[in-house]
Amino acid sequence: MIKGEFALKEELRGLEEKMFEKMDAEHRSLKQSHRGSLSLEASHHHLIEYVELLKQVFYFISATFMNLDIKEWVIENDLLVNRLKEDGSKASVQNVLESFTSLLERVQGLPPDTAFICYEQAVVYNLCHLLLQGQMNVSIGGIHKSAAILHQSICRALAAFRIEPCHQGEEDFSNIHLFGPANIECTIDSLLPALFKELIKRSIGCGPFVLSCCLLAFQWLIDEKVNQAVKLLYLMQSQLKLVDSNMNFTDEVPADRLPVCLFSLEYSSSISNNIQSLLSVVTSLLAFALFANKEYEKALEILRGKENTHDVGFHDLYLKGYILYEQNQVDSALTCFQECLSISQEQNRAATLNMLGCCCAVKGKHHTAVAKFKDALEHDFQQLEALFNISLQYQKMDKFEAQIKALELLKEVIKARRCEPQTCQHLVVSPRDHSREHSKGNLDVELSVPPRFSLGSSKSSARMSNELVTYILAKRYSELGRFEEAATNFLELLVNIVEVRTSNFRPNVQNLPSPTELYKNCAFALSKAGRHEDAVTICDKVLTSIEHGEPTEQGHNDEIRVNDKAPKKRLRSDDGEDYLSTFNSETVSDNIQMLMLKSESLVHLQKPLEALQSLNRVLVALEDVQLVKNQERIQGHKDNDGQQRKRRKLDCGDNVSCEEQSETDNSRRPARVKVQAYNQKASILDELGQTHDALHQLHLSLECLAEHPETVYKHTRLLLKLGSKKEAAHNWLQFRGVLLHSHKGDLDSLWKVLHSSTTKFLESDVSNEQVRELDELILNWLSENKEQNVFYPHARYKGDTRPNKNHNFKLVFCRGSRGDHYHQLSAQIQQKFQDNRQTSEVFDRKNRWRKEIEDLVKTLYPSCRLVLSGSSANGFGSIHSDIDLVLCFEGAAVTGPSMLRRIESLFASNRRRFQTEVIPNARVPIIKLKDREKSIETDISVENWTSVRNAFVLKCYSECDTRVRPLVMVIKLWAQRAGITDAKLKRLAGFAVVLLVIHYLQAGCSPAVVPALQQMFPAVFQASNSVIIDKLTSDIPAEIQAFSSDNKQSLGELLVGFFQYFSTFNWSRTMSIRSGNTRPTSTYDKIWRGPYIRLEDPSDGGNVTRSVYDSYEFSRIKSAFSSALSKLRSNPSLEEIL
Repeated sequence: MIKGEFALKEELRGLEEKMFEKMDAEHRSLKQSHRGSLSLEASHHHLIEYVELLKQVFYFISATFMNLDIKEWVIENDLLVNRLKEDGSKASVQNVLESFTSLLERVQGLPPDTAFICYEQAVVYNLCHLLLQGQMNVSIGGIHKSAAILHQSICRALAAFRIEPCHQGEEDFSNIHLFGPANIECTIDSLLPALFKELIKRSIGCGPFVLSCCLLAFQWLIDEKVNQAVKLLYLMQSQLKLVDSNMNFTDEVPADRLPVCLFSLEYSSSISNNIQSLLSVVTSLLAFALFANKEYEKALEILRGKENTHDVGFHDLYLKGYILYEQNQVDSALTCFQECLSISQEQNRAATLNMLGCCCAVKGKHHTAVAKFKDALEHDFQQLEALFNISLQYQKMDKFEAQIKALELLKEVIKARRCEPQTCQHLVVSPRDHSREHSKGNLDVELSVPPRFSLGSSKSSARMSNELVTYILAKRYSELGRFEEAATNFLELLVNIVEVRTSNFRPNVQNLPSPTELYKNCAFALSKAGRHEDAVTICDKVLTSIEHGEPTEQGHNDEIRVNDKAPKKRLRSDDGEDYLSTFNSETVSDNIQMLMLKSESLVHLQKPLEALQSLNRVLVALEDVQLVKNQERIQGHKDNDGQQRKRRKLDCGDNVSCEEQSETDNSRRPARVKVQAYNQKASILDELGQTHDALHQLHLSLECLAEHPETVYKHTRLLLKLGSKKEAAHNWLQFRGVLLHSHKGDLDSLWKVLHSSTTKFLESDVSNEQVRELDELILNWLSENKEQNVFYPHARYKGDTRPNKNHNFKLVFCRGSRGDHYHQLSAQIQQKFQDNRQTSEVFDRKNRWRKEIEDLVKTLYPSCRLVLSGSSANGFGSIHSDIDLVLCFEGAAVTGPSMLRRIESLFASNRRRFQTEVIPNARVPIIKLKDREKSIETDISVENWTSVRNAFVLKCYSECDTRVRPLVMVIKLWAQRAGITDAKLKRLAGFAVVLLVIHYLQAGCSPAVVPALQQMFPAVFQASNSVIIDKLTSDIPAEIQAFSSDNKQSLGELLVGFFQYFSTFNWSRTMSIRSGNTRPTSTYDKIWRGPYIRLEDPSDGGNVTRSVYDSYEFSRIKSAFSSALSKLRSNPSLEEIL
C-alpha cells in the first residue's frame, strides 16, 4: 500500500459512523413530528448534513485505493511481476514488457492526481527496469526510451502537486526537458526537493520516487553522465537523511537490494516507509557512481560508513574489493573478495572468483590464478575475462600452445554471443580514466584483466570484443614466428573494424592500435609468411588511402599493461632484423615504414626497379636527417665520451647504462632507417650488376652512420669484389678494433685477437660465421702480401683513436685471505666431488642400458640413434643423475606424439619389466620409461637437438679446467639444499645453475678460468648434428683440451667468489655463455624483460631462467647467495652451506 491506505480506510469508517448517527437522529425527529415546525426545521438541518457527508464519502471513495481501476492496476502489476519471476524466457519477457506498456498507457490516460501518482511511479519504474534488464536491444534506444518514460512520470508528479516550473512564463511541464542543460540545475536544486517534501508531507510513500531517481542515475552512469548522476544521488541521500525515521511501518528490505530489481506493489509499503532501507540503496549506488567518477577515496569512505551500520551486502563488498584492487592494495582486496565468496551465488560467485584470480595473478601465483578463473567459468561461462585471463597466465607459464587454444576458444565464444541481443546485463560502468586510454602497452603489462564492476549484474564482459581477441591472437602468432596464421588474423581484423574506403574505427572497438599500425603489422606478417603480393597490396593501400594521423595507443600489452612479462624464447629471423621493432612511429613516418616493407616484398617478387623507386622515396623523405657524428658534436659531447658512443660496441660491455644507450638509439632511429634504405638499395644494384653504384650507396650509408655493422661488412665485401683489397683490409680491421701497427706484422697475434674478440653483430643480419669468414679472407690476403707496405691508415679512419680492446667490466676477486684460510674449504669441495661424482662404472652401466633400448627401438626405426644427454653425458653427472635420452635420425623422420606412441608399443609386450607413459602435450613431447628389472628411469625425446648440443657444450667446459666440475657439483648441491631449484616452482632449473657457474668463471674472475669456447672455437660448435653426436660420445676436441687458464685461484676462493659475484650482480642485465659477458636486456626482445633472471641458452638463444618470474622466489634466490657468502666469510667450511 502506498499512501497510508490504512489511514484512509479508518477515515472512511469514521464517515460511515457519522452517517449512521445522522440517520438515527433523523429517525427520532420524525417520530416527534407532533412538535410542529421546530421539528421540521431540525429534520431539514439533519438532511443537509447527511447530504454533505455523502458527498465526502463519494469524494474519498473516488480518491482512494478502493477505486476499481486502481485495484485493477495493482493486481495486474503484481501478476506481471510474478509471471516474470516464474518464467524468464525471452518470449515471456517480451509479453510482460508489452503488458506493462499497455498498463502504463491506461494509468497515464488519466490526469495526474496525488491520489495515485505513487502507483504510477511504481509501474513506470518496473517498465523502465524491464526495458534495460530485458531482451530489448539497448544500443538502439532502450536507455533513451526508459529515460523518457521516467522524465514524463516526474513531470506528471510535479503537475499533480502543482509545483511551479523554475522559469516564469512556463505554464506546465509538458514542453520542458527537466534534465536538459538549461534546466537540470534548477530541477535538482529546487523541483525534486520540493516534490520529495510533498510526498513526505502528505504521507505518500516516497519509495517509488526515490528508486526511480536511482534508476535514472543508473542510466546516466551507463550514458557516461557521471557528474550528473553523482549530484542526483547526493540529493536523494540528503533528503532521506532529513526525514524523521519514526514511521508507523518498520518492515525492512534486504540490505543487498538494488534499484534495478522489480517489486510488487503489495510489498511496496516496506520500501515506501523504511527510510533506512531506501538510504541503503541510495548509498550503495552513490558509492558506485563515485567509483565510476574515479573518486576512489570518497567511495571507500561511503562504503566504510555502511559497514559501521552493519548494512553491507554483496555488491558493497565487491565494489570495495574492486576499488582496493584498482589501488593495488591486493591483500586487502583479497579479504573483501573472500567475504564476497561466502555470501555469493551463481553469477556473483563467478565474478568473485574471477577477481580472486586477478589478485592471485598480481601476486605472481599464476597456477592458483588459473584455478580460480576455471572455477569462475564453471559457475558462469559468460565471464569471458576469466577465459582471457587464463590465456594470459598460460603465457606467463610458457604454455604457448595452451594460450593459443584459449584465445581461439574465446574468439569462438564471442562470435557465438554476437547473435544474442545486447541487454543491460552486458552494459557496465568503469572509471573514467582517460590517461589509461592513451597508455601504451595496456594488455602487455597487466598480469590480468579484471571484469569491469557492474552494479546491476555480474555479466561484465563488455570489453572482451572479438576484434581485441583477434588482435592479440595475431600478435601472439607473429611473436611465435607463425606468420601465416598471424597474417590471417590481421586480415580478418582489418575487415571487421576498417571500412573499405576509410580508416574510421567501428564505435565499439577499444584498446586497439590505429588502423595504420594494424596495416603495418599485417604487411609485415604477410611478408614473413611469403605472401609478398598481398604485402605489397596492403602497403599500397596505406600509402594511397589512409589519412595519416597520430597513432592510437594500444592496450596490449591486457599483452594490455600486453607487457609482456611472459618468458619465452627469443624470436629470431633468418631474413634479418624485424623492421617493425626498429622503426619508431614518433620519429619515422608511416609512409617511410610502409615503403621499406613494400621494397622488401618487391625484391622477393623479382621487381628490383619498383623496389628502387620505393627506396628512393624513402631517401627523399629522409633527406634532412643529419649525420649521427654531426648530431653528437652539436650536442656538445666530450671527445672521449663521444668516441665511445660513436663506437658502436655491439656486445655493450662498457659501463654505459641501458637508459643512455636507449636514448642514443632513439636519436639514431631516423639515421638507421636511412642506412637500411641505402644498404637495401646497394644490394639491389649489386644484383643488377651495378657494383660501383652499389659501392657509392654504401659510402653514403657510412657517411650517415659510420659504425653500422651490416654496412661495413657489405662495403668490405664490395671492395674485395672490385679488387681494392688494401682498403678493404684496413677498413675491416679498424672496424674490428685492431690497430695494425701495434702487431708489427705478427699475423699470429692478429689472428688470436680477432678470434678472442667479443664483438657481435647482434643488430644486423650478419652472422658470426660470415664475420669469421671475412676475417680469414683478410688475414689470408695480409699473409700473401706480408712483404708489401699494406699497413697504412685509410682516409675514412684518419685520426681514429679507438682502443683495440673491449672494456668489459669484470668483478676482480680479492685475494687478501688466500692461503690456509681457504685450504680446508678447497679440500672439502674436492672430497664432496669425489663422493658424489658419476663414476666410470655408473656411466658404463647407463650406456649399456642405453644400447639395449636403442637396439629395441631399431626394430621399428633401423636408422635411429639413441643418444645419452643431460647431466649423465655432459660431464657434470652425479651418482643420482637422471638418464635423458634423445632419439635421433639420419635423414628425415616423422616426429611427435604419434612416433612416441609407436615406440611405446614396443615395450607393451613386456609390461612386467617396462612401465611407460607418453606425455604428448609437453613443450618437448617425451615418453617416460621405467625399467623395473634394472631400476632405471628415463625420459626419451625425439630429435631434441638443443639438448644434444647443450650436452656437448657443457662437456667441453667440464674438461676445459679441472676446477670446473668440483665447483659445479658443490654449487648444485648447495642450490638444492637452499631450495632455489625446480623450474616448476618458479625457481632455477639444474641446467641454469650449471650455466651460472660457467658464467661466473668467464666474467666474474680475473683472469677468466674458462673462455667463451663457442666464440673462440666457432667451427667446433657449428658442426652438423651428426658430427656433434660423434663428438659428444668421444673425447673433446684437442684445441679445447690444450687451453690453459692464467687464473690460479683455489676451489675455496672460487666458491666464495661465486657467492660474492652474484650477491652484487646487476640482475637487470642478461648473461651470455656464448659471448662470455653480460649484455643489456634492451638488446633482446621485449619478452625477455618479464623474468627476473635472464640467462641465454648456449645453443638456441632462449632464456633458460624464464621460470623465475615470481618476485618472491627471486628474492629468495638473491637471499640465498647473500646468506651463503655471509656464512663462508664467518667460517670458510662447506658444512656451513650444505
